[in-house]
Amino acid sequence: MATRSKLRKLADDLKSPPIIFDAVKTADSEKKESSTRELINRHFKADQTKPDDAAWIEGIETGSDDVEVTRTGEFVDEDEPSDSVEGVVWFDRDALRRALSKVKDETHRSFISKILATKEDRPALAVDDEKVFDELQAQFPNFTDVINFYKAQLRLCAITGRTRISPVLLLGPPGVGKTLFSRKLAEALKTGFTFIDMASASSSWVLSGLHATWHGAKCGKILDAMLYSPTASPIVVLDELEKPVGAERDPKNALYQLLEESSARAFVDEFLDHPVNLSSILYVACANGLDGISEPLLTRFKIFDIAAPSVEEQAAIIQKMYVDEVQGSSLFETKLDSSLIDSLISDSLRVAKQKISDAVGMSLLEHTQDEIKALRASSSSAISLKLRHFKTHHKKTTAKLGF
Repeated sequence: MATRSKLRKLADDLKSPPIIFDAVKTADSEKKESSTRELINRHFKADQTKPDDAAWIEGIETGSDDVEVTRTGEFVDEDEPSDSVEGVVWFDRDALRRALSKVKDETHRSFISKILATKEDRPALAVDDEKVFDELQAQFPNFTDVINFYKAQLRLCAITGRTRISPVLLLGPPGVGKTLFSRKLAEALKTGFTFIDMASASSSWVLSGLHATWHGAKCGKILDAMLYSPTASPIVVLDELEKPVGAERDPKNALYQLLEESSARAFVDEFLDHPVNLSSILYVACANGLDGISEPLLTRFKIFDIAAPSVEEQAAIIQKMYVDEVQGSSLFETKLDSSLIDSLISDSLRVAKQKISDAVGMSLLEHTQDEIKALRASSSSAISLKLRHFKTHHKKTTAKLGF
């Protein structure tokens, strides 16, 4: 129900500059107008200024008493996200409602309404069972220092109540698993994941949004990451951070504000044009080298050198890739043959993963659907990958002159 204090506040506002309510007329508009006037008359005393009888109030449910009157004159159903706050508050609902009342552009209004339809607080990142770090360690033995860093930081967050973890820069040659590790980390922590290719980003608006006055305007990927994350700390991967771009349109310029906790607490995405708290986002940057990254930007990251895994480590990683690919299906052998692992050792982890995926698919094509059903029903036989299943993967060829 509308509270007396909020109604009194609205009445005080109505005594000064009158509030202009948005017009939303429907086929049963007369009934809506009557119900609206009845609701206001019931709560306001006769000596208080009321909205004009011809005014329309946006969002009211006809005949409903379960509404809340805000300073912008909007009536909001109490079934909306609760005002009780738990976790990390990432936007101010009342302030955003006031901002919405001043916006005319429909696309802009629709986006703000989408945010208002979500909860203003998100759960802080928490780990119930640290076994997830042991599983990451088994899959990524060359990321031990990074895994221990996140394990320690999340323990500290649980003790202190803070939610920010320093941005991380994974420095290492191509193909060592930097992006794959980041994706698996997000899965282990049950949080959102956003991948941004910094080498192809054309301007800072990719991160920080394009103002609503521009054609094709939309929010930036950072705000988008928070909007769709189940926690207050989605993982945002900034891939190939070192790649050069034009100085005037360098997307890295937006990072100076985003990576600082104090400024990220009131970050203004240009499309939303309203401050939001993005200070809890986990940034994982990936780079092959440091050339191309300015010193001021480097100081904002904790840098980890990621070496290529040893032969033994790579064999373990490849075996885990196969297990993940078949998802424990009884249709396949539980392990990849050691001879096949040896044939994949010389590949980068990215290529090895793709080869395994292709080979699993090719092995299924050797059987009819009825045979696959029979194999599923049988407990004594399973598909075993062979070297021939890997032969279909693309190989580099030397171009020949002539015809």
